[in-house]
Amino acid sequence: MRTAEAWTAFEALWTPEGRADPYAHYPALRSSGPVFTAGPRRAVVSGYRECEQVLRDPAFRVCDPEWGDREWPGWHDHPSVVCFYTALMHRDPPANQPARKLLSRCFAARAVSEMGSAVRRQVSRHVDRIIELGSDPAGADVIAEFTKPLSMAVLGEFLGLPESDQPMLRDWIMDFAAANEYVPPGGPDLTAADEAAGHLREYLTAHVSAGRGDVIGSMAGEWGPDGRDDLVSNLMFLTAAGTETSTYLLGNGMVRLAADPDLFARLHHRPERAREFMAELVRHDPPILYTARWTGEATTLGGVRLPRHTLLLVLFAAANRDPAVFPDPDRFVLDRFDPERMAADAAQPLSFGHGRHFCPGSAVARLTGETAFRLLAERCERLTRTRPPTRHDGLIAHGHAAAPVAFTPWAFRRPGRRGGQGG
Repeated sequence: MRTAEAWTAFEALWTPEGRADPYAHYPALRSSGPVFTAGPRRAVVSGYRECEQVLRDPAFRVCDPEWGDREWPGWHDHPSVVCFYTALMHRDPPANQPARKLLSRCFAARAVSEMGSAVRRQVSRHVDRIIELGSDPAGADVIAEFTKPLSMAVLGEFLGLPESDQPMLRDWIMDFAAANEYVPPGGPDLTAADEAAGHLREYLTAHVSAGRGDVIGSMAGEWGPDGRDDLVSNLMFLTAAGTETSTYLLGNGMVRLAADPDLFARLHHRPERAREFMAELVRHDPPILYTARWTGEATTLGGVRLPRHTLLLVLFAAANRDPAVFPDPDRFVLDRFDPERMAADAAQPLSFGHGRHFCPGSAVARLTGETAFRLLAERCERLTRTRPPTRHDGLIAHGHAAAPVAFTPWAFRRPGRRGGQGG
């Protein structure tokens, strides 16, 4: 009976309703165990410990060119997919190590700290702009007017991308990123993604050749002329993953705050809790729902025997709501990750990956989100949803396509006072 429930839940995940709200189906999917066999050489992993094991254990391989050649020989015909399959997130060690080490250094905590003032400046400018636009009773679309341009502006700061080019780049990136929805293969026409990939590759190749920006200049120097194509592929992946992830994560947070006046009031009175809000947001409504792995050899996971060449869907979002790890997992708990209450070995969300493929840009995404939500809490008294948000219709990327929100500025804001309170 539980297997039938799990099958129904699994099939529901691919429907429009399931893509909009996959969380409703995770309990039934888990009812048959943390690993569900979904057909010959196909399995779905929803348990936290099992997902963590898959991400950590080298026995579970990323969907690399070898996988593509086995399952989708035509991947070579799509420039957008070629970029994803040849960038670091689709390569295991040692093939991915030169790129991973360099990108990790460029986006390490120290580098992010050094860029912190520039990031805060960009966030502050965009927060002021969306408050001004959203002060109209009709509100403003926070996705089009805030999260997309802010995500691109922050990445532009790190990579030295001219502000005048960023709207054009943003359009290319969103089209190009659609190819990741169909890796492993399947899905609709990739013509737009391939065309966008061509534009983005040409632009970034020129950027690398000119050595523009400190980060790109450093990367180009270490990759060398013979590695330019590899560098550009990784930059394409970085720009797509960075802007798409940040766009949807920020949007999910804005929608959450606009729908829950009590939650925003708590943040408004304690803006410094933006870090805890961001940590819980990453767990509760991540911008990426799952990743994929495959077994190079037969193995066992969660008591289930997996044949060689089994494809695994690793459900980050389900793992983050595993009741065995996170009590009351469907409830948004602002202080769940309060460092004063957490145990030193407390489980962390898997939304940015784990182990060898932990997202190198996660520190930038966290800094951007923490700064944005803190400034919004300091500068606004209330956020109000003016119309229901529209979900992005993705299988992997989980966020909003549009979200109209009205902003009530904090009338008693005073310079030098936290949130303007006490004025």
